Amino acid sequence: MDNWYVIQTKPKQEKRAMINLLNQKFTVFLPQIKCSVNFRKKEIFKNQPLFPSYLFVKICLENDLWFKINNTFGVKKIVSFGSIPSFVNRDFMQNLISCIDKDGFVNHDFFEFKNKQNVKIKNGPFAGFLAEIIDIDASKRVKVLLDLFKKKTITSLEKKDFLP
Repeated sequence: MDNWYVIQTKPKQEKRAMINLLNQKFTVFLPQIKCSVNFRKKEIFKNQPLFPSYLFVKICLENDLWFKINNTFGVKKIVSFGSIPSFVNRDFMQNLISCIDKDGFVNHDFFEFKNKQNVKIKNGPFAGFLAEIIDIDASKRVKVLLDLFKKKTITSLEKKDFLP
């Protein structure tokens, strides 16, 4: 029976590992998010993995030559407990796959945010800062409390600008 397994990749080599696993005819899943970064005073959007240094591969341990995954360029190891790879819960994978759009990116509505939750800002001038959610309104705007240089500041941003 085919199950999903987690592959740990070498740092920043998720795409390289994915391409090499696809070339070996494995079914691979790499959920991504779009993040903005400032580059030479311009805001550019960059694709980043939802789970840095990890991707998923669907294999059958009885039939597939899964042991060759560890020798694939870009792959560090298949996540295992003992000598046998540990599979991912089917419901989790179905929910995760259902939250991906046609381009392979996580939908903005994937994350459920709550008051008092700590989040990381992924876009805009506050990218990389940690904040605490104060209020969420119906128009997909979120009020957060930022700690900027030892001073607490309240600002309002869109839901799509956060990671939990």
